[in-house]
Amino acid sequence: MFDLKKFWIVVANTGVVKTYDRIDHIGLTGKWSIPVPPGKYLKIYDDRSFGFEGLTEEIGEKPDWDYDEPYCVVKEVTGFIHKTVRLKYRFSGGRTVYLCYGTIAPVCRFTPGTYEGEVLFNYIDRDEALMMACAGAGVAAGVAGYAVAKNVQTGLLLGGAVGGVGVLLSLLFGD
Repeated sequence: MFDLKKFWIVVANTGVVKTYDRIDHIGLTGKWSIPVPPGKYLKIYDDRSFGFEGLTEEIGEKPDWDYDEPYCVVKEVTGFIHKTVRLKYRFSGGRTVYLCYGTIAPVCRFTPGTYEGEVLFNYIDRDEALMMACAGAGVAAGVAGYAVAKNVQTGLLLGGAVGGVGVLLSLLFGD
């Protein structure tokens, strides 16, 4: 399922990665990750628009909290498992920033300046693929259960249902 909270940024040359509810830093003194209040650096305005703050107070920077490094509006999401996303952006910042989504790094690269544009990216929605696989396994289990019940006639109808559940569990969890 498409989720704005899956967007994250990498601020180049600072070692900072920002997500909806944490920041990671890789620096000369090592790597650390700390939780931050949800939405501190990724502000979600509604179900289609969001913005990032590029400066990080945890490393001594003074953010302006304008959330335009970048500010984005999702214009369109198509597809079910294989999704295509059209994203309109506005960027105003002094550092190179990489916008990422889920496991896609980067979706877009922003260089210092102020400008607008659009980007199109594709990804495989693993959550929806898993749901489809589970739904397919459930259908297969139901068919198997019905076939068992149908073959032995009415006396063992419960046996068919139990057999179907067994097939489903076997498909989902293995032997």
